[in-house]
Amino acid sequence: NLGTASPAGDVNVALLACDAEVELRSWQGERRLPLREFFLAPGRTALEPDEMIVAVRLPAIRRSGFLKVGKRLSVAISVACCAVAELSDGRFGIALGSVGPTPMRASGAEAHLATFGLNQRTIEAAARQVADEVRPIDDHRASADYRRAVSGVLARRLLGSLAGLPA
Repeated sequence: NLGTASPAGDVNVALLACDAEVELRSWQGERRLPLREFFLAPGRTALEPDEMIVAVRLPAIRRSGFLKVGKRLSVAISVACCAVAELSDGRFGIALGSVGPTPMRASGAEAHLATFGLNQRTIEAAARQVADEVRPIDDHRASADYRRAVSGVLARRLLGSLAGLPA
């Protein structure tokens, strides 16, 4: 999934929310790259022609969650998917898939939570920010408007779950 740089890769989104790094190796040596810098365009990564992915490194995570909307919950391309992780330092990672040219982080929503904390009001604001940040397209699976709306809903549900709020 990582190597194909699919904007719909569920694993890509989950790892991105967790602030993962990829370890790359070539004949010249090794390097680590934050996953948020790894995806460049649909089907295009920061891998050099002679490199391969040899490991994925995850920081300590307090808790996390993942949701997707698709025709089926497994073995189906997501119409939209979202992962949220609370890192050990208290920051939140919010990542989305199938709503832009690459798996993406909702950095504006993350910054909002970093500034104002996690509560019902900030969750609502972060969900609206997520819907504003995504850049979906219309295709045979769903409209851009639907993907935008469902992105906010998924983020709201995941953040609410992490906050212990009722669904």
